[in-house]
Amino acid sequence: MIHPISALVVFLHDRYDEKRQRAEACAKAYPPPWEIADRGSNARIFADPLPLRDYPGETFVPVVVELDQHNAPGGAWLSEHLDHIAHLDPATVLADLQSKRAIVDRCARIALDTTSDPDAAELAEDTLRDLALPFHAHEDYREEWRPQ
Repeated sequence: MIHPISALVVFLHDRYDEKRQRAEACAKAYPPPWEIADRGSNARIFADPLPLRDYPGETFVPVVVELDQHNAPGGAWLSEHLDHIAHLDPATVLADLQSKRAIVDRCARIALDTTSDPDAAELAEDTLRDLALPFHAHEDYREEWRPQ
């Protein structure tokens, strides 16, 4: 039988793989870096230019998202809302995933090492449980992983 912490590590790696695949697919269609353009009546996030297949040397700038100022909540400028989306560009997501994978791997080594200090092992397990919590709605998430 697989150790419960090993199963949690596999679960986290699988979720991070799924997120990585989505970010890489997004980066192909909407290459980072992304830039916000607020024109007052509408606001857009543009991706880096892509070459046009049928027109060598020509490019187009993909629009990641466009919002209409009339729908902005509370009269706020749209760029205030787009800032959150822009900071979720694929490059940022991939860097975040890379750092989380490193945390998972370090914590797994400590948690599974029978010679580890018990307090360090407990902290490592708690960290892994915390990292899994955003995926609590996933069908493979186990209640035993919920932070205590």
